Amino acid sequence: MNSRLLIFLTILGVSPCASFAGGIQGISIDPDIARPDSSAIKASPQVISLQAPGQWFGSGVVTVDLELTDISDGIISFWIHPLGAPVTAIPRHTNKDKVPGISIGFPDKHALVEAGDLKKPFSTLRIEVDAEGHVTADHLSWHNDQKWLAGVSTPEPALSPGQWTHVAYGIGKSGQRLWINGALVAQNSAGTQSVSWPFQLRINRTASFLADFRLTRDESAALAGARTPPEVDPQPAASDNGDAAPVDAMAAELLTLITENNNRANRLSILRSRQNLSPDSLPYEQARLNILRRLAPLALHRLLLESTSPAPVGVDLHALAHSEARWILDTARLWDAHLVSLASGETAPLATPRIVPDTSTLTVRNGAFWQNDRPVYFVGMQDPRYDLTQGLGFTFTGHTVGPHWEVPSRGQLARTGRDQQKRAEQAEANGQFWDILYSGHIFPAWIRKEQPALRVGTGFMSHDMLAPAAWEIHKTALESILADLTAAKNILGFDLANEPAFNGYSAESLPNWRAWLQRHHGTIKTLNQRWGASYADWADIPVPDFVNTTHVQPWGQKFITTPGPQLARYVDWSRFNLERVNNWFADVNRIAKTALPHTFTYTKMIQSTTGNARMGIDVIANIRTTDLNGSDSWWVFNGFDQNQVSSADRMSGTQATTGRSDYSVGWQHSLMLYDLLTGARPEAPAANAEFHLFSDTYKPMSKDYPSPPPGHWDRHIPWNHFYAGIWQQAIHGQAMSNLWTHWPRNNITERAEALDAASRAAMDLNRLAPEVHALHTAARPVAILWGLTPVLCDTSGQWTPSIDKPWRQLWESVTLNGHRPDYVLERDLADGKLPDPARTKVILAGSFRNISADALRGLIAAQKSGIQIWTIDDRKDRQNLTHDPYNHPHTGPALQFHPNRVIDIAAYEQNSFAEIRTALTAANLLPSVQVLINGTPTPLVHYRSATAPGGRHLTNLCNYARHEVTASIRTSGIPRSSTQATDLITGEIVNLDRITLGVQQVRLLQF
Repeated sequence: MNSRLLIFLTILGVSPCASFAGGIQGISIDPDIARPDSSAIKASPQVISLQAPGQWFGSGVVTVDLELTDISDGIISFWIHPLGAPVTAIPRHTNKDKVPGISIGFPDKHALVEAGDLKKPFSTLRIEVDAEGHVTADHLSWHNDQKWLAGVSTPEPALSPGQWTHVAYGIGKSGQRLWINGALVAQNSAGTQSVSWPFQLRINRTASFLADFRLTRDESAALAGARTPPEVDPQPAASDNGDAAPVDAMAAELLTLITENNNRANRLSILRSRQNLSPDSLPYEQARLNILRRLAPLALHRLLLESTSPAPVGVDLHALAHSEARWILDTARLWDAHLVSLASGETAPLATPRIVPDTSTLTVRNGAFWQNDRPVYFVGMQDPRYDLTQGLGFTFTGHTVGPHWEVPSRGQLARTGRDQQKRAEQAEANGQFWDILYSGHIFPAWIRKEQPALRVGTGFMSHDMLAPAAWEIHKTALESILADLTAAKNILGFDLANEPAFNGYSAESLPNWRAWLQRHHGTIKTLNQRWGASYADWADIPVPDFVNTTHVQPWGQKFITTPGPQLARYVDWSRFNLERVNNWFADVNRIAKTALPHTFTYTKMIQSTTGNARMGIDVIANIRTTDLNGSDSWWVFNGFDQNQVSSADRMSGTQATTGRSDYSVGWQHSLMLYDLLTGARPEAPAANAEFHLFSDTYKPMSKDYPSPPPGHWDRHIPWNHFYAGIWQQAIHGQAMSNLWTHWPRNNITERAEALDAASRAAMDLNRLAPEVHALHTAARPVAILWGLTPVLCDTSGQWTPSIDKPWRQLWESVTLNGHRPDYVLERDLADGKLPDPARTKVILAGSFRNISADALRGLIAAQKSGIQIWTIDDRKDRQNLTHDPYNHPHTGPALQFHPNRVIDIAAYEQNSFAEIRTALTAANLLPSVQVLINGTPTPLVHYRSATAPGGRHLTNLCNYARHEVTASIRTSGIPRSSTQATDLITGEIVNLDRITLGVQQVRLLQF
């Protein structure tokens, strides 16, 4: 065979590439959108016929050298596809500066999935099964270093010169004719170009067909006459360059699984029919099958991507691709065996209650949503993905509105609420509630141009949200949007803001500031005494000079580093700012509740028990304004290596002294926040409006970034991690989990194992809702004192106040000793709202130097009512509860405070877990259930106990260690009739003297 002809036939269908200003010969270029102006690019008649036994894998690499500079527009396309069905490539128009792509259609095939990483711009994937059960897969992706083309179009306004590498593969059956077609359309002012296409086609793990082709303008005419394709019978051969990875053996198994999934669906239908079950019965089995069907093709895609040569620069999917493929294959086998067990009657099916998406049927009480006289727990995704979430137990989704979209110009309303109404109806049709986020920070540009004074910062909130002109825009947008939503009956939540922050000032700030000071201090003399100042009149007081006029985000501000007059001004300005910002939220909440009285309002505040005050957000005042306890929190995997610590794990408690972390997950921050919020407002459920279940930012491995932190996007993360994140937060009061899917490159929808765990947790929470609610509402006799004063009086000069770690360490030490801490608030004590001594037995005040006089009087009154007050302090030089918010010492007999117990701070810092345990033991406050490892109390297993409906005892366990542990349970004061318990999650019978807990495994034991 003529080698030159063979080379040409490998790259069949390339148009003669003589270039000129108008484009490539035979294809004219529309200069406005830089695309072929023909309605379709015809499939080339040139083919290669593959005579491989059974199914074949074909993978290829094409490199295009763009030797020119200043290439303004381009389309690069390449396909490997078996013939037999019509194939059309239709130019796809895009807007403005985006280069158009080409949409490839396969109309006569049944598509199992159309995905790359499902919605992402860097690649496309189509996997299909024909009538005979044969699988076809096509993949397109281009990259230049770490710049990616979306298969056939650029993500940026211009192509970069240099080398673009395209990775493609196909899957087909024996004897299939393979169409290979490629085209490059690119132009610049010089009108010349060069294309280099070395190509390799591998037919199975060892066989390969190699060819190279280079086409320039001068050579194109000599090749234009070749038109007769030969049939090629590939023989086993090794790759010439030796750098091609073999197709993984699991790919063939995945192909078999994909072809068998339709049969699995039929078997499930037959089982329902034989057992006279309803179509929506067997929800667990249906959910897992749905995940196998929808994400097995993506796992196959990643395995085949691995086999290409060269691999995409900077991307390593090896661990994730193999773990996902193995989990899918193993889970399919378990599913098959489980179905046999169900059919034989050996296993009983599990059922979950049906949740009706109608807010008029929902109530809120005792820290939970209720429907049909039982608690309900909502798990959903931030973006609608009904194709993926149908049947997985997910019960809500949502979208964003805001003034930018609703008020595009003065006097114009876009009526975006109508679109939200349609989206809500679509959610209802899919059995889900609808949730709306009001993104007020995305503010109309026209009003800022019209009124430059509204620009008060360059951060997240870059306009003066408190100015009357800005409020009119917000009010108009809110009322207009909500007016079109009054007919919707399934709008579950209305989120008042996304991660709010404001601490700037404008023209209105100064008179409001002076009026607030006068109300707060009463007289100018009192202010001068507290501030150490000498103002003659209120009109003399300026806005403090540390308030940043150009950046309203707190990290752009100056923090006070020394006690004195500046600190006093900072404390008062902060309280003034917290109050005025919360008044804004109260107004937004009032508008929302007037329009949608059955919808539950909340605010998505960042996960912090100390930082929000610096951001202008009074967390406690906010949740006492809205219906729900809103937050934005995460549950980040730290990995299995105790010497590698992610940013989410601050190594609190005893771990601080070891220089390493014993925990596999950053679990403290979110659970501590829920405990604070539910302590402040126990009747309200918590809503996590942006739940990050792993480190879902995108930064791939590369030569410059060889070792991302554990839990990174291309790392395997175990099933237990995702289940524990959703379950454990519910135990601490979270009743609404909105899983983060906003960033397109990396989220839970790409991980079959993670999606399965989230689905299982969503269904288990509602199946076991009474037990989960019992754990959430169990007695909390140990409380922690919390307030704004220690945060505002901080002089560390750091974004995170110095009290943050001691408070977290105290909460962690109480929690790991079996209690869920309650919270007593400084503001409530100051208002005379004292805790009930029948419920609260002890209040822990740790690292709480500054407290208002009124709050200290309230604490002393609580002590007199019979509640013990413990401090963590130096026994010889007491510092706790000694100074007021202006850093003046408390004086006078009424403020003389003597704690019931002082825990020595030196011993506490060495081992806080042990010191808190000693104090609880002495006060007879240890929980009746104790969890031990090797007979010793452990800080590695988080446990919580309660009495279940019906009087049975419940203990929830979760292992936070980086390794499996074997624990035992000891009880006192409650009957334990046997050494066995039932794990209500799995149905397993567990020996209470030998409880195996994998990494982040949750067990809910009933005995």
